[in-house]
Amino acid sequence: MFYTTCVVILVLQISLSDAAFDACTNYTSMKYVDRRAVQNQLEIGSINPISDDFLESGWYRIESAAGENMPTEPPGSLRCGTWYPIWLNGTLPTTIGEEIVGQVCLQGFTKNCSLTWNIDIKYCSGDYLVYNLVRSETTSSGYCFGTEAVTATIETPSTSIATNTDDPINGILSYLYSLF
Repeated sequence: MFYTTCVVILVLQISLSDAAFDACTNYTSMKYVDRRAVQNQLEIGSINPISDDFLESGWYRIESAAGENMPTEPPGSLRCGTWYPIWLNGTLPTTIGEEIVGQVCLQGFTKNCSLTWNIDIKYCSGDYLVYNLVRSETTSSGYCFGTEAVTATIETPSTSIATNTDDPINGILSYLYSLF
């Protein structure tokens, strides 16, 4: 009798803790990730490539003017601000509450899908996705999000300048211009 009661309590406790966690409310915001867009091509030697071998695994919500969806086709080498882009080999969930296990591919210089692993993706009410990202095992590889190249116009008292927001140097320069 004691053994059966302990098992029931343990199962109930596990079920309640799983129900309390909701990926749509318990995520890390990944903002200003315009460099990760497919249209942003990395120029060797200009800046350091994104490298998600340092990424902390967990649920992320992408917030970017370039778009928030992971591409479902190979973006090409040296895209998404990295040498080896990571893209979704499949489809994104489309129904609120739907959660899928998606296979992601690491694109190499000679293969569209040289390495694969799975991540969870959930479609949340409020019309956004959250991704359960895991650290990449390859240096200079990064998850891609969005398809648009983003250009912003910055107004200063004497002039306006256009800057590409996917370049962190331009972001620093824009900030410095705003101080004057």
